[in-house]
Amino acid sequence: MSWHVQPTSWLRASVSGLKGNQRETMEDRIVFRQWQSLNNQFWMFLVMDGHGGTNTARFVAAHFLPYWEKAWPVTRKVRACIAQVFRDLHEGTKNFDDGSTVTLLLFHQYKSHTPQTWVAHLGDSSVVGIRKSSSDDVIVQRLTRDHKVHLKRERARLPSDVEIKDGYIYDNGEGLNMTRALGDSALGRLLTREPDIRHLTNRWDVIVVASDGLWDVVNPKKLLDILREDNAEWQTSAARLNALRNRRWAQHDNTSLAIVLIDWR
Repeated sequence: MSWHVQPTSWLRASVSGLKGNQRETMEDRIVFRQWQSLNNQFWMFLVMDGHGGTNTARFVAAHFLPYWEKAWPVTRKVRACIAQVFRDLHEGTKNFDDGSTVTLLLFHQYKSHTPQTWVAHLGDSSVVGIRKSSSDDVIVQRLTRDHKVHLKRERARLPSDVEIKDGYIYDNGEGLNMTRALGDSALGRLLTREPDIRHLTNRWDVIVVASDGLWDVVNPKKLLDILREDNAEWQTSAARLNALRNRRWAQHDNTSLAIVLIDWR
């Protein structure tokens, strides 16, 4: 599954989802949504990396925008609206046996003002930004931090009796290699459902949102080299990066990614 979108003159994206060749099902979901309310416009990219099934990822894909439409008139603030939508998504998925990461890249424009960029995430589907500095150097930076048990702040959220082994947390005979996700009812006592929400103040020229199927084998610093090697049309860049990942690395995980290009001029 590959597609592209150019909803405005300054925003373009190439999107690709690829089932790992040793996976029975494609549990990832990746969607683009746009919405307008009076003088506020929103463009949203969502990556969900499902595990144990597809119900949670599919639920998020289907319900994120309706929940946003419901929450915005009440909150009227981006951060508060994101937090409320994630609470609503948790309520809708808390009894699901399977689970999913959720990563949101959101652009908000009020009237004709400069668009504002936000990221929010649960789990380990990461966001990486690429931009030129004032000295024309290229900066590649992770914009999210995976929710893993080795992080002090994540471990502090867990109950004292949690079983931890090889980076996994266990409860009720179930294990997961992250500390935040939706769904996963058997791990409800352990998991945090509150996302990290960040307003990006730098103007990133390229933002890549992807499940760990990409980041497990592509270092963010090498991402720029890979993109530079590819001089073809932007519309298919995500599909080619996904195909290149399979050729260069014996990687069999499902992978979903969006390469988002922003023209700030």
